[in-house]
Amino acid sequence: MRKSVKLAAAIAAVSSGAVHAMCPVHPNVLDGGPSAIAGFTNECQVSGIVLSPLTMDAANLWVLEGKVEIGTAITSVGAGGQFTIVEIDTSDADATTLTIEPGTTVIGDNAVGAAVDYLVVNRGSDIIADATAAAPIRMTSRQDVSGQPTAAAQWGGLYINGYGITNECDVYTTGQVNPGDCERAGEADTGRYGGASNDDSSGIIDYLTVAYAGNAFDASTDLNGIAFQAVGSGTQVSNIQVHQNFDDGVEFYGGAVEVSNVVITEAGDDSFDSTGGWQGAAQYVILSQSSATDALLGDRLFESDNNKSPNDAQPVTNGIVSNVTMIAADAKGADGLKIRRGSNLTIANAVINKVDGTCFDITDGDGNGDLNAPLISILAQCDGSVTDAVDSATWVNTNNAGEVTTGATMLNGYINGYTELGVLATDLSADPRIEATDFIGAVKDCDSDWTAGWVIPGTLPAVSQSDCTPSANVPVMGFYGLLALFAGLVGVTGLTRRVR
Repeated sequence: MRKSVKLAAAIAAVSSGAVHAMCPVHPNVLDGGPSAIAGFTNECQVSGIVLSPLTMDAANLWVLEGKVEIGTAITSVGAGGQFTIVEIDTSDADATTLTIEPGTTVIGDNAVGAAVDYLVVNRGSDIIADATAAAPIRMTSRQDVSGQPTAAAQWGGLYINGYGITNECDVYTTGQVNPGDCERAGEADTGRYGGASNDDSSGIIDYLTVAYAGNAFDASTDLNGIAFQAVGSGTQVSNIQVHQNFDDGVEFYGGAVEVSNVVITEAGDDSFDSTGGWQGAAQYVILSQSSATDALLGDRLFESDNNKSPNDAQPVTNGIVSNVTMIAADAKGADGLKIRRGSNLTIANAVINKVDGTCFDITDGDGNGDLNAPLISILAQCDGSVTDAVDSATWVNTNNAGEVTTGATMLNGYINGYTELGVLATDLSADPRIEATDFIGAVKDCDSDWTAGWVIPGTLPAVSQSDCTPSANVPVMGFYGLLALFAGLVGVTGLTRRVR
């Protein structure tokens, strides 16, 4: 075993006459003995390919040993190479279910000289991580739970592979390829994904935090916080946070999974990334890049691609993200929203507060000027340029509601203030993936703060409770508040523009 077994604690327990409660009996679980970390009975070490149902409980500390796979990464007929046209094997002969109970903590160790610890849910298998705000599931590092200094890349992260459609095969051309016959070998040895079922289910995730994960896997690939690889819309995902990941916070590679109540804080690279024909939706999203202590932290808030080549690979990335609050408090100089290579990602009902760099960099990638990436009902405070003039010249926005208003924001931390409440939201509920709202941004007011109680404390910009009122649920004005509101309204009136 490369992880310590807490031998001294075990000897003490035996000598005192205490009865050691073993970890659950399972072929992939090693009983590491009583835990030296307060709040946990034992350390249960999980390794290898899990082929029978496994339940992780809150009483024990669950430790990942290297790459842990739920179910077998089934090899499809004709599989080979990274991007492959194959006959997809959907037999799921070795599929199983990982159940993680509310309040459970799962850690990676990343001992010196050992393999990176990360969790992969393979195609056909399920993860049931159905928790509550009062008892969220925590995936983090040993350093975090033991009170040691924390940082990105202290373990690997979570990867979910599905049978959804991906357009990432390199022989994708003009309609000669059935999208359902395309699969990909995920980067960083994360298993094969892809198929023909965009309504595929990989289980349930609700109230989950992933912290201090990611890693430089090899010279060309990194591990993300949570990667949804061709995950289908039958998967239920809500209330997730990824904090201080080495690479992207969340990334969507094809598929059509829909997510809600998403918090990404201090991502090392992009906060929210989509590519490969993602057809899904996200609503109520907070992206915050505010750490000034680590030069690695913070790149783009959004990055969206379709396929590097060809850009028009089908299906096109055309996901929709609504009710977003984006905060970039560091002068990193990167683009706020980078949409390129034929992606048609829609960003709607959003607030962006960015201190440096370009807010919107929209390109069509192939020079044909045929990109349609709508920006709808957005309030942007950008101390850098609002758009990249060269790239935006090739951007065609065919949605008449695609309006960006520039002016001062009045966010109370990450919660809307008067200026945000004054911007008219667009009702997108005709799309069944998006529910109707009457506000832009992720959190309307203090009384409707859906992050309360489960997001990792101190990871979001601070909210002043004294600036919240029980009735209107917006910051208390006062004399200086009125001055700020007046200045903001002047800015909005003078700087309103349409971005096309």
